[in-house]
Amino acid sequence: MAQTDHERGAASVAAIMLVVGAAVVLPVAGAVSAWSMARSEAAMIADLAALAAARSSACSAAEHVARLHHSRLAECAFDGTDVEVAVTVTTASAWMPTVTRRARSGY
Repeated sequence: MAQTDHERGAASVAAIMLVVGAAVVLPVAGAVSAWSMARSEAAMIADLAALAAARSSACSAAEHVARLHHSRLAECAFDGTDVEVAVTVTTASAWMPTVTRRARSGY
């Protein structure tokens, strides 16, 4: 079959659109992935910090655990034998620079 003039270059346009679409979607997907991983990491560190603080009855233990995991203890408060901590983790994404998660533990 012979190509008509209006069909010439259609594959090139489609390929360019595919490349531009991928260039837009991939960085956004990477940022969402980094944020999701940082959120999970912060939750895990907050759990560990809360357990450490509850066992030792001191916020210094929670701060030590957070520091060991390259994060920051944002808050630590005791309510009787229970402790609630908040841990902040820095992400690799410029759109969401930090993630903070809370955890509670006690006896």
